[in-house]
Amino acid sequence: MTYNEWNFLMYRFNRIEALLWKVGDKMSAELDTLQTQVAATLGVEQSALTLIQGLHQQLIEAIAAGNPQALVDLAANLKTSADALAAGVAANPQP
Repeated sequence: MTYNEWNFLMYRFNRIEALLWKVGDKMSAELDTLQTQVAATLGVEQSALTLIQGLHQQLIEAIAAGNPQALVDLAANLKTSADALAAGVAANPQP
């Protein structure tokens, strides 16, 4: 192998290495973004689950107490929560 051939191979190798680093950096940034989105989604899901479980418990307590006003209040709370959730979803559409 001649000196020029060796230099050409080293040049190509360095270009390939630089491209691989560039791709790796881009993938790392995309992975960070994905991890952030997953964490946010899990937080939202947990909040929704907590809300639903709380409403379920309030409904059980209202029925057990035989309190019609508690049922009316719970229905109003449920509507308010549903409206807030719908507004949040509409304000943050996912691509």
